[in-house]
Order: sequence, then C-alpha cells, then structure tokens
Amino acid sequence: MRRRRPAPRDSLAEPPGDCRQDVCDGKGGLQSEFADDPPNQVPGDCQRFVCEAGDAVVMLDAADVPDDDNDCTDDTCEDGTPTNTVKAMHSACGPGGAEYCHTDGACRPCKQVTDACEDYGQEPHDNQETAQNLGTITDADDDGSFVCATIKGKNDVDWYTFAGDDAFLNYVDPVRSLVQQNGSGGRVCVYLQCNGGGTSINCNGAAPDTAPLGQKGCCSATTVAPKLNCDGLDDSAKVWIRVDTPDNLACVPYQLDYHF
Repeated sequence: MRRRRPAPRDSLAEPPGDCRQDVCDGKGGLQSEFADDPPNQVPGDCQRFVCEAGDAVVMLDAADVPDDDNDCTDDTCEDGTPTNTVKAMHSACGPGGAEYCHTDGACRPCKQVTDACEDYGQEPHDNQETAQNLGTITDADDDGSFVCATIKGKNDVDWYTFAGDDAFLNYVDPVRSLVQQNGSGGRVCVYLQCNGGGTSINCNGAAPDTAPLGQKGCCSATTVAPKLNCDGLDDSAKVWIRVDTPDNLACVPYQLDYHF
C-alpha cells in the first residue's frame, strides 16, 4: 500500500477567511491566489470585512446595527460606533405596540408620569359611590386586567368596582397588586360583598378594613389576596378597590393589576 507523503508546511492550504486560496501550480505544488473569502463577520459591530488584493480590509457598515432586542431603543451606527439610543417617552412598544417606553429604556404597560404628576386615569372616581366600573370578571385565572392612574396628594382617592362571577369549576382568589412607579407610598384595599348570603373574609396577613358603605375588606401597600367565603356554593361577589396614599405623598403613579 502506498502512503501519501505529508505536504511541506509552506505548501499547506491557506486557512479560510484570509482573502487567499491555494491552487495547484501545475508542477505538483501549490500557489496562492486572491480570493473573495473574508473573515467571519461580527454581527452588530457596524463594520464588515472585504477582500482587496488578497488582504482583509475593514469597512464601515451602517446597516450592521447593534440589535439589543429592546423595543425602546433605536439601534444605529454613529461614525462606526454601535449605539443604542433610548426612544422618546411614550413611544409604542411591546406586543402589538400597546405599551409605552419610559426614559430608562424600559417598556411598561402604563405611561410614564413626570414631575408634573400627570394622571392618565379616568376621573372622577374619588368615592365608593362613583367607583370606576370595570365590568364583570370571572374567576378564570386568565380573566382580569389592569388600570393606570395617579394619586395626587393626601386628599386624592381612586375607587374601582367590578362584579366577580364564580364560574363553574373555577376557584375564587381575588388578588389585587399595586405596582408603583416611584416604589412606595401607595396603598391598595379590596372590599367584598357576596351576592347571596353572608360574606366571610380572611385577609391572609393584610390589614383588615371596612369600606365607607360597610363592606369588609383588607389593605396592603403591595398585594391584597383575601380569602373569600360566601354562604352556599356560589362565591360570586361585588368587589370594590380603593387606592390611596396613607403617607400623604404628593404624587403616586401606579399600575393596579386585578383578577377574581
């Protein structure tokens, strides 16, 4: 059996990506030729390699933008420098463009509230009688929604209400969560009244409270998840939600998440 002799080191094929290629010289050896074989490109570095006369040359490429996978930034190349610039406040972002960009580059369901303390919620709903009606919500886990608004000072209170429907084979766990733009200062309370018979509530660690119209409820600075028990098998109930600022802060922007 014949064995092939290893080629000398200086006659080995050129490595890929160096703009050259080795071809047979017709004399049993190899010779180097120019090739359109640039090095691998680096995505998002605003440049690309091209081959010129057998050498790899770096060219600026404004189309090779740095994609940071953030709806709230513009991905561009500025004089060859990868740049991610935060978009204008309240630019559309998120699924279907239904959310809003904030100046920190985050995409959130609620509009950003500035030092002017804008209130993007519905007014007036500052007492239990004029509570904003959120409709009917079943106790299916994916039923529910959120509202965005702002508490403006100690005398401002926001009230909401909805009808909670205990659908067959579902479980009532009325949870209300308060997400505050500035971190703290707000409070959320939930009050319940069963549609039929007596109403029993366990606050699960939240502070017990009573609504102006007499319904029992619970309050917390973050999340309220009372255990509701109505007489009989049907736990359908009327629900009221109150958001206020017991710390008497001048401006408390919030997102209120709720379900039944």
